[in-house]
Amino acid sequence: MKGFTITTLRCGYSAPLEKSREATCTHSYLPAITGLFSQTKELGNSLWDSLFGTPGVQLTDDDIQNMPYASQYMQLNGGPQLFVVLAFAEDGQQKWVTQDQATLVTQHGRLVKTLLGGDNLIEVNNLAADPLIKPAQIVDGATWTRTMGWTEYQQVRYATARSVFKWDGTDTVKVGSDETLVRVLDEEVSTDQARWHNRYWIDSEGQIRQSEQYLGADYFPVKTTLIKAAKQ
Repeated sequence: MKGFTITTLRCGYSAPLEKSREATCTHSYLPAITGLFSQTKELGNSLWDSLFGTPGVQLTDDDIQNMPYASQYMQLNGGPQLFVVLAFAEDGQQKWVTQDQATLVTQHGRLVKTLLGGDNLIEVNNLAADPLIKPAQIVDGATWTRTMGWTEYQQVRYATARSVFKWDGTDTVKVGSDETLVRVLDEEVSTDQARWHNRYWIDSEGQIRQSEQYLGADYFPVKTTLIKAAKQ
C-alpha cells in the first residue's frame, strides 16, 4: 500500500479513544465514534478508504508500524476480513467499531455483546468468574458457567452455557511479517440444545492474539486477529 498517512484524532491515539482525553468523549463512546469517522473522511483515499472500506484487507509492516490506534482484523459469520479500531474502553470492556459503526464488545478477549445490523449477542453474565481473566493460570479441566442471550434469525434466545477448557498444543500467529509463538486454548461449550468450541491463541504474556468464537449457541462465528493492542 502506498501513501499511507494518518492524522491524529482529537480524542487520542495509540489506544482507545479515551473518555478522559476530551470533553466530547465523556458522556458516551458514540460521540467519539462519530467524531472519528467524520474526521477520517477528510483523509480521502489514505487510511479509511484504503483499509477500513476494503473487505479482505491485509496491512503491510509499514501500515502496522505507523498505526496509531488499537486495532484488529475481524471476520463476521464467514464474511470478508474487516479492519476495526478500538473506539472506547471502560470497566474492563473494549468496544471495537467497524466502518458503518457496528460495535463488538470484548472483555478479556471474550466477545460479550454486539450491536450489528442483524443478529446480536445480547449479554453474557458471570464474567467475573471467566477463566480468560487470567489465561496463563488456566489448567486442563477448568470450568465456567454463565447465562448468555442472543438473537438467531431475529428470534431472542437465552441459555445456560457450560464451558470446559483445555490446552491444545502450540501454534504461531502471523500479522504482517511478524510471527508470534502462542499456546492454543480450546473451550468446549455446551447448552441443553447445542455444543461447540471456542478457540484462543494466547502469547507468553497472556495476550489473546487470535480467537474463534460464536455469537450464539453454535451460531454466527466471529474470528479476531489482534493487530495492535491497547496501551494499558
